[in-house]
Amino acid sequence: MALVSNPHSAYSPRLPWLGGIAGLLAGGAILYFWPQWNRTWLSLVPAPVSVYTRFLGVTLEDVPLVTYCHLALLGFLMVLLAPGYGKSTLAAWMMHNPASSRRWPDEVFRAWVTKFGLLVIVFCNLFFLSRVPSGTLALYIFILQHISVAAAVASGVLLLRDARRLARTFDAQLADLRLLMILTLGFQTILPAQIALMSARGVNTPLGWYIVIAQMAGVLLAFMLVGGLVAALRSLLGEERCRAWRGDMALFNGIVTLCVTGFLLYHMVSAYPRIFAALH
Repeated sequence: MALVSNPHSAYSPRLPWLGGIAGLLAGGAILYFWPQWNRTWLSLVPAPVSVYTRFLGVTLEDVPLVTYCHLALLGFLMVLLAPGYGKSTLAAWMMHNPASSRRWPDEVFRAWVTKFGLLVIVFCNLFFLSRVPSGTLALYIFILQHISVAAAVASGVLLLRDARRLARTFDAQLADLRLLMILTLGFQTILPAQIALMSARGVNTPLGWYIVIAQMAGVLLAFMLVGGLVAALRSLLGEERCRAWRGDMALFNGIVTLCVTGFLLYHMVSAYPRIFAALH
């Protein structure tokens, strides 16, 4: 793991108790309200997005342009409002590593290209993949999801470690979270896109890809908006305040990240029996 050094500051090291309390409150609130919040934000998405479940007999000309806009809105709202899509890891990287304030758009775009590229690789329907059952393709996506969650867990652990280091000395070396951020965002699966491609497989593959492109455009806009908001917050606080509070921010982001990924990991492990039963 690459390390980045921080310039000397006049601030004295201290226990980041404020960040810890805020992180526990935020993480607990996310876990408590998660089911209700998912139902709430889904109500904001117009009903026509269900078009991806009716591929048989549907042509590209039958799908109005407004439906693609609704699908883009679905991808945008899912990433922006639903927990578990790498927002805390992205925010942690941008607040934790000062150099990220200059290159975050390129890195976010790189993560999005990775996400889209993995969908293309898994669902390209070429060579041996054309004969792979849909259940096996779903297993491939499930494995990619594990990589994303593992990267997010690693980010959370490193943030807690750095918060502990900063409590001892203000000149502590901090972990560079760039690669873990790209892995978290890039390998995180978008469930509606996966459903669209699996439903269109062998029935209307071109329409499936048009729908996924619309959804992924919304995903990119959401990631860019999150990055822009964090960059604006960092600019508003100023570099001196960011350095002064980096221990609290590291502890806050670490706790929130581990709460969200812990919830996801629990549900992934709970799904193991069903997946193994389906494969056999």
